Amino acid sequence: TIMTSQKGIAAIFSINLHTYTLNYGSALQSYALQTYLKSQGKESVIVDFIPTHALAWNKRPYYKKTWSFKLFVKMLRWRISFNRRNRKFQRFFKKHYLKTSNTYTTQQVINADSLEGLSIDTLICGSDTIWKADQTGGFNHAFFLDSKLSLKANKVAYAVSMGARDFSEAEETEFKELTSDYVAIGVREHIVANR
Repeated sequence: TIMTSQKGIAAIFSINLHTYTLNYGSALQSYALQTYLKSQGKESVIVDFIPTHALAWNKRPYYKKTWSFKLFVKMLRWRISFNRRNRKFQRFFKKHYLKTSNTYTTQQVINADSLEGLSIDTLICGSDTIWKADQTGGFNHAFFLDSKLSLKANKVAYAVSMGARDFSEAEETEFKELTSDYVAIGVREHIVANR
């Protein structure tokens, strides 16, 4: 459920709803940020955003090229445990998150010029390793808020990380272009802050 107010709303993008690691930090940071914004009189909505890598995970579960009965049993147990844990996470999201009604893929976020009729004046990305460059797929532009939505909203980064791998020269150039129009950026690593 989300609010229907027509006041300026902050839209939060993060790794929280769709992650096969079911990270407690990822789940709680969006809740904490939304709670803080509310205490400051700012309404917000957590975007039910499924990154490309998570979408691929949902479509094709983890597998090994060489299977054995022992590995099959191990993975079956893991899957059962994952599903049980995932249900707990989903109950938390349903109870505590004010989020979008629909789920959005990377391409849908990039092409969106509105979000469920909400009057969004701020886009917030964070807080996790969302600014890393994948060696095969590059940057996920949705996590940089590289969207038509940003034409009518301020962009803010909250405690983001670039991960352990440094950028190539080409990635460095692209990174600077993607972050050039932010009004505020908060990062975890000094190496990112000095860029």
